[in-house]
Amino acid sequence: MGPDLTSIAKRFTRKEMLQSLLYPSHVISSQYAAKTLLLVDGRQLAGIVAPGPEGEQVVLKSDGEKVAVPEEDIDEVHPSNVSAMPVGLLDALSLDQIADLFAFLNSKPGQGVALRVED
Repeated sequence: MGPDLTSIAKRFTRKEMLQSLLYPSHVISSQYAAKTLLLVDGRQLAGIVAPGPEGEQVVLKSDGEKVAVPEEDIDEVHPSNVSAMPVGLLDALSLDQIADLFAFLNSKPGQGVALRVED
């Protein structure tokens, strides 16, 4: 779930990419803005909402689960000011892994990545 990262370096500076990774809710693209659905039975569903089959909305939750909701079950829809991208994405990575991530994000589409040959 999220944008195509193969050409992200054409659209954003390194600073903007780093800010988005560190503070995902600071600037949220309207394409990926999450919404909260309040259902008539009192439940809430949060995620990216897209039209589904006729008479349904599909919620793509942050864990990747897709939930189809009949429109008659939706009481209210509210925009979320929290990004669907989790906070702390870089926390589990080493400095080498973060460097590799930025090398990938700044590479041109279709550019090959060299693999190390192990002995």
